[in-house]
Amino acid sequence: MSVEIGKLCDRMHVGLNSGTETDRLLISSYTHNILIQILREMIRKDRDAAEAEHSRHGESLLARAREYIDAHYAEPVSLEQIAGALRVSSFYLSHVFSRESDFSFVEYLTSVRMRKAKDLLLSGRKNVSETAYAAGYNDSNYFSKVFHRYFGVSPQAARCGGGTIPKDSGGESCLSCEGRTNQI
Repeated sequence: MSVEIGKLCDRMHVGLNSGTETDRLLISSYTHNILIQILREMIRKDRDAAEAEHSRHGESLLARAREYIDAHYAEPVSLEQIAGALRVSSFYLSHVFSRESDFSFVEYLTSVRMRKAKDLLLSGRKNVSETAYAAGYNDSNYFSKVFHRYFGVSPQAARCGGGTIPKDSGGESCLSCEGRTNQI
């Protein structure tokens, strides 16, 4: 932009030396062009700053939503409930999840619940029904379906070492299954 303004100023200087009516009109035109260039640059900078602020707000909102989910995953959690707690609309929160991350609200909630369920099953302290409830599922059959879809093995098989889970494998033992090694 400054190069364009410099060229216009050089043309104005040449026009001032001539002093004809046409030159004065050209100078007026150059002045208008300079002002338009400056205004365009100011608008662009304001737009860029607004977009950056909007992005920072979205990142902050997403972080607070994740914190809420991490703290309340075992409860019946809904997008509307979290949006209310964060004082935004559920539509906006859903939009922020989609825009700022690679996953939806439901995908994130399921991920948190499945990680917790996996940890509980590996510890061997809870059976499948207790794990389902502790991970936020009131229906152990539905929990088993989600767990199997997420990890590729049933919760019982994972708990007792009967299968492997491709995501984040480890080698902890299942205390309730005679010491067999879990491969979750």
